[in-house]
Amino acid sequence: MANYPLTSNATSYHVIVSTGGGDDDLPMFFMDSTPLKWVTVGSDTFYNFKSAYTDDSHENIYIRWDSLSRTGVMFYWTLSDMTYNGGETLQGLIKNAQCIGMLATNPSALYKLLKATNIDYQTFKTLWDTGIDSEYISSIPVTPIEWISTVSVIPREEYSAMYASGINAVMVANRALQAAGFEPLDSDDLLITSAGYSETQGISAGAIDGIISATGIKFKNIYSLKRGTQTPLWYVFVKKPDETTGPLHAVFVDGNGAIRPVTYGGTQFNVFDISAVNLAGATGTEGYQKSLAVASTYGYSIPQYAQQDYYIVSLANQWAYAMPYEFALAATGGGCPGSGLAQGYVLANIIRSWLPLSDGQYYAYIGVPAHCKEQVLMEVLGLSAARGNYFTTGTRTASDASAVGIAIRWDPVKNTGKAILVSYNKDAVNAIQPASNSYYKTMYWALWYITQAFPGKELYGTVTSAYSIAKSVTLTSGEFKSLIAASDPVSYIKDFEDVTAPSLNVRVDDSTLYMDINEEGTIFYSFDGRTWNVYSAPVKLGKHVKTVYYYAVDLAGNAHQVGSISVPENQAQNTPEVSYGSVTAGKASVISWIMKRIRSDDSSAVVEEVTGQGTSSPVNPAEHPGSASSSWFIPVYAAIILAVGGLGMYLFRRRASRSNEATWQPGK
Repeated sequence: MANYPLTSNATSYHVIVSTGGGDDDLPMFFMDSTPLKWVTVGSDTFYNFKSAYTDDSHENIYIRWDSLSRTGVMFYWTLSDMTYNGGETLQGLIKNAQCIGMLATNPSALYKLLKATNIDYQTFKTLWDTGIDSEYISSIPVTPIEWISTVSVIPREEYSAMYASGINAVMVANRALQAAGFEPLDSDDLLITSAGYSETQGISAGAIDGIISATGIKFKNIYSLKRGTQTPLWYVFVKKPDETTGPLHAVFVDGNGAIRPVTYGGTQFNVFDISAVNLAGATGTEGYQKSLAVASTYGYSIPQYAQQDYYIVSLANQWAYAMPYEFALAATGGGCPGSGLAQGYVLANIIRSWLPLSDGQYYAYIGVPAHCKEQVLMEVLGLSAARGNYFTTGTRTASDASAVGIAIRWDPVKNTGKAILVSYNKDAVNAIQPASNSYYKTMYWALWYITQAFPGKELYGTVTSAYSIAKSVTLTSGEFKSLIAASDPVSYIKDFEDVTAPSLNVRVDDSTLYMDINEEGTIFYSFDGRTWNVYSAPVKLGKHVKTVYYYAVDLAGNAHQVGSISVPENQAQNTPEVSYGSVTAGKASVISWIMKRIRSDDSSAVVEEVTGQGTSSPVNPAEHPGSASSSWFIPVYAAIILAVGGLGMYLFRRRASRSNEATWQPGK
């Protein structure tokens, strides 16, 4: 940023990261490069953030792009080869302190610049399409660029000056409010500011402390708006309205302590009503003209997607309606506070209902396509590229126009996850959403969501019905790795076929049978190998039980082979845990086991009838013991063919794809 700052509304930063590195979130907070902001070049749209997967989680590509000249500067880099032999918590803290010190004294020692060069439009497009492809990157011609590596990245410590700036801003705003007939600022009023992130004059967050000391404004009423650090320092104070609809009397004070008045109808207003009611109206109306006046005063367009005026106006109106706290965090944390962000909040709550978490589980998400909803999904679901559980293709479109994303509930203990491809019926929502033709039109849709379609509101059920699960699959770690590395994750999920048998953990402890499956499915157990029961909770074993037989069937119909565990004579003695993993040929394994139980005196050569008991049936009663709904017979020779054929097909299809699955997990 020091070498290549954003100098006009045509310049922008674009970042491609390999998820899982601790550096991956920094571009969002320091450069304001997020997966919900973009620039358009011709017919192509390039988002500001793309996260993918490579073997080196510290690889990054940073691009400063100029849309007018259609040229840019690319930096391909990773962390330096600095070695550290620590590991204990205290040693780790010491290392962190040393690294922070190097930010001021020798920042270039912390990174390794692999390639730096100028790029044209076609190179930019290919980079964005392919991600971090080292082979392609090595083929890009190198042209000399300017690069100063000794820049200190530690901002100046000017807390006292910033504290005084905040107090002065309050004094300036109060004079304007009192001149317009309003009371001075107090604890119930609103502050929207760039002070928490702007570093134009050093550590400007100190200004917020000054404002709090002068007004007593509550924490819930402080919107420290995340912007790029190149954003100038500014403050907007808004008086608490009498009604949720307004009026919202606002004062804009810049970093120099001067009021920026809104000029409307030839008159300058130091205090102006920015409520949705006052600004409503189509082109040519009074409300539309007022909106243009506000945009002219409040706007900041470096880069072009900054939309500072929109953020201020929309946030102030949503604050008046007391938007949910989680949503407010996303709206102030970089999210565009419009209808897209509101949709994301609805989707986040739907995902939580579809994929509720148990102890230790966490979410991962693939944004396909990238959209304004991403920021609130990250906030509500605990997603982060640095944690390794947020990915996005960084593109506007997907192979399926109705797809909005892929949500995964990952279980690190079982090393599997349930993935759902989410579809959205836009027409269903458009049919009930009111039209908006005002200048800040998406703000009005966001307010509609907050007042009518958020959780607990009248239309929430109708809106949620527009979302559906297009496909649900269970992924092993290797399959998840393939998913995030896929050029088209949507197609990967659609074409995915689950042929992996589930794994079971079985143990007997203190006369009690404990069983667990590594994915969604049904576990069956038997004390004689003939009568089967559905396992739903630990089972207390009687003294007569010597052996427990078991198997499981997952939702795709894959079966764990029938296994057994012996119960010790000393019921109080623990037995070792038994895990059979994903073994043999899935569905064919059960039939193979049944073959061993053919009656020796059965001249008609049929499999012994197995009667099931319990609360539910296997997926296909004709393939698994334990059916509660039917008795069945299979000719011996047909069973042999099915068993051998199933084994051969399984080994053929899975031989090459499972070699490294147990060694990798998505982050959290």
